[in-house]
Amino acid sequence: MKKYLLYLTATFLTAHFADAQVLYTEDFNNLSVGNVGTDITGQTLGQGGWYTLGAVNTGNNIVTNTDFQIVPENTKGNILTIKETSNTVQTVARWVYRSDIETFWNQRTPGNDILKLSFDLYTGTPIGGASNIIRDYIYFTYGQHSLYLFCNFYFNATTKTLRFHRHAKNDSIVRDAGRLNGYFDLILPTDSWVTVELYIDYSSNKYYVSVPSLSHTVAFDFVFPMILTDPVNEEDPVNGTPQRLYFLSNLLKNANSVIKYDNINISATNVTPTVSVNTFTSGKFNLYPNPVTDIVTITNSENIAIEEITVYDVTGKKIKTKKYGNENNIQLNLSDLAMGTYFLHIKTNQGTAVKKMIKK
Repeated sequence: MKKYLLYLTATFLTAHFADAQVLYTEDFNNLSVGNVGTDITGQTLGQGGWYTLGAVNTGNNIVTNTDFQIVPENTKGNILTIKETSNTVQTVARWVYRSDIETFWNQRTPGNDILKLSFDLYTGTPIGGASNIIRDYIYFTYGQHSLYLFCNFYFNATTKTLRFHRHAKNDSIVRDAGRLNGYFDLILPTDSWVTVELYIDYSSNKYYVSVPSLSHTVAFDFVFPMILTDPVNEEDPVNGTPQRLYFLSNLLKNANSVIKYDNINISATNVTPTVSVNTFTSGKFNLYPNPVTDIVTITNSENIAIEEITVYDVTGKKIKTKKYGNENNIQLNLSDLAMGTYFLHIKTNQGTAVKKMIKK
């Protein structure tokens, strides 16, 4: 069995206090292939402790139990899918959620006050057309109402951009732009399974978002106080304990898609990841000329040693990587690239800077 609390002995915890304490894990391999649940009103428990919920708009419900499936996937075993059906009339949302997050979190070992969520997201193939927009949301809520958002990921399956929004009750305090790449969006590679990690650090009042495959980690401050003991009103924004975990797919008309998730894990730890990308580091680097025709020169004002440069296109596809011997003045030949916009990930011993570049 795989979605249960892992109880650790005191001796093991003493020797491995920095290790994450696994509270919940689900890879769907022990669930039956087929419908997740039998009730799209979110009232009846489905397989593995998951509920399914479908929005009803304009009196026309086009959501069915078959839209929420456990299916086999090559190299992945079973996975969770949320189906989207094309509809030219209305926008329709589909939720898969669980309501026992607080129970798991309250069984953490004292001192492990950093909540870690990780999950695998399939980014999907390119989707054409401005009207063919599919948005995926993964979020914690304070209480039973999905509007009381703790924080949430937003993935645009059309542009392959991933954002992270910090919320309060009914969005009354903040709903920031959530960009994960400095002033730019973080673009995930197409047609790929990508692991995304979220750390909620109550000890330093920060969120951390990490995409390990891109060596990309950023930090955000809390925008309102959160405490680890529940107040009288459980849906108050200062409530630091998430109650529910939602996986939402929101179709914006005229699109067909299947959203895929796997390897959902919640753990408690006392260690945060190292921030690898920040606007301060990126601001130290200059590109010229930009736009560039053939060769771009990369310099920085503080003699920061460059270890590696990776070029990504706007879809998140890795185009090329070149390693360097800790040089601080680089000339990169880009004559083989087509015209367009690219992002240079400049890896240094101080972190990874990301710069936008236009090839003409």
